[in-house]
Amino acid sequence: MDPEEATKTEAVETYKAYWLEMQKLYADSTGKKANLKRYAASSALTSAEPGSTGLFPE
Repeated sequence: MDPEEATKTEAVETYKAYWLEMQKLYADSTGKKANLKRYAASSALTSAEPGSTGLFPE
């Protein structure tokens, strides 16, 4: 596989995995079942974590 195509494929797979983790997070109000740190960083992770105004406002 062409290196550029391999990079695109990896990016798409990571994106899909992120949204699977987000589904776990939405399903669990404690937010403990999701492993978002594996797929997100910086503001994407901060806004998705429980307690942020992104998903679970306190």
